[in-house]
Amino acid sequence: MSGRGARLGPATLALASAAWTSCADGVADTDANGVVDAGAVVDAGAVADAGDLRDAGALRDGGNVFDAGDVVDAGDLRDAGELRDGGNAGDVVDAGDAGGDALRPERSLCASGRVGPIEDSGPLGDPALTETSGLAASWLNPGVLWAHNDSGDAARFFAVGDDGSARGRFVLDDVEAIDVEDVDVALCPDAPDVCVWLADTGDNARARHAARLVIVPEPFVDDLAGDPLAALPAGAALVVPFTYEGGPVDVEGTVVAADGRRVFLFEKIDAAQARVYALAAPFVTDGSMVARVVATLSSPGLAINLGRAITAADLHTTGARLLLRVYTGVFEYRFGAGGEVDDAFASLGALSPTQLVFGPLSEPQGEAVAYDHDGRGVFSVSEDPDGRPGRVLHHFPCRP
Repeated sequence: MSGRGARLGPATLALASAAWTSCADGVADTDANGVVDAGAVVDAGAVADAGDLRDAGALRDGGNVFDAGDVVDAGDLRDAGELRDGGNAGDVVDAGDAGGDALRPERSLCASGRVGPIEDSGPLGDPALTETSGLAASWLNPGVLWAHNDSGDAARFFAVGDDGSARGRFVLDDVEAIDVEDVDVALCPDAPDVCVWLADTGDNARARHAARLVIVPEPFVDDLAGDPLAALPAGAALVVPFTYEGGPVDVEGTVVAADGRRVFLFEKIDAAQARVYALAAPFVTDGSMVARVVATLSSPGLAINLGRAITAADLHTTGARLLLRVYTGVFEYRFGAGGEVDDAFASLGALSPTQLVFGPLSEPQGEAVAYDHDGRGVFSVSEDPDGRPGRVLHHFPCRP
């Protein structure tokens, strides 16, 4: 969300903090860093200009990955020899079998159930990242987070080091972006590869005819070879338009199941309850897909102006934990072990989340959150309310 009205200043958050710690019994106390003692287990330099764009090196073979007019066809995948499991081009693996599982990173859970204190990882080094509205830990690039701006930016996403350093930009010249609000990493739809999923779902006025998913095979940052910009080839992205059951919805937080078969979308609304929508594979491009309500949850956060509006989300790669970010904190939902993803999300209305982080006060317009690369800690960052670069990337490590 690029509107400045969403800003919660330090004074507002400080007052909210006092209200929070003095309210009903059973609420965990916050420490000086804005971190809540959770108690339960947590699953928890210069950039070249556009003239320096390289052609398609980041996708290895430069060919079309998806047939833009239809469901993903396994035959359109980039050369299978580039897959980390070393299979040949004829060994197409179904995303739900062991081949797909082999691509999923092994990430742990935080045994203590507590994160923090807050750490400053470093300022975001790319001067173009001024309205960071999504974060996701890469599956293929150690120490890299994917990030993006929201409304008003081109169809592009950024590689960010876990120290905030600029690692590259990836541009989709043949895709129009309207308001990208979140990013996820999961398997590609019906394909043995890893994809970056961009959620072009922002709709402050609730007036868009359709929202869109933009799905592209995850690039390898090392392919940039010192060149900070890469143009992804025409046709690299699968663009999936969809509508919502009941009419337009503003969504800023999305998650994708690790197998790439389900997408869950969280309504951003300043109200006591928020709807959860779902899309299921196959993902088609003809506009016929409809996101349907699968749950209604009690909005986490403080009941102050915009304090409960969901601005970001992340799903642990195990599927057992879910992060939701609101302007007043980061909350975690914990699902039962071994259940189906559909059942887990359908149960959200009956679950009480654990607050991992209050604020933090240094993030007045926080709209991005992600589990870190080992799955035990959490990254967060704020948009800059005045559109300036260099916001600090924060990390909340798992406590011993």
